[in-house]
Amino acid sequence: MLDDNDDWPVGCPRCGQRTLKRIAWLKANTQLSCDNCGATLWYHQDTFLRELDQAQRAIKDFSRTVRLKKQEL
Repeated sequence: MLDDNDDWPVGCPRCGQRTLKRIAWLKANTQLSCDNCGATLWYHQDTFLRELDQAQRAIKDFSRTVRLKKQEL
């Protein structure tokens, strides 16, 4: 599962570069600078939290489909 110490990629609409920020940092802020071009990027907190929730659900759903190989049973 994703936790506050995990990195989350944020894509820059100007240069396309991805900047990694800790989830805890993104929860506490609403803007950041692109590591590549320096553009100031902003986002809505509720949108980020909704996307984070969807990502956590996707991880959980995928984990339910993982099975052991027959020789490892």
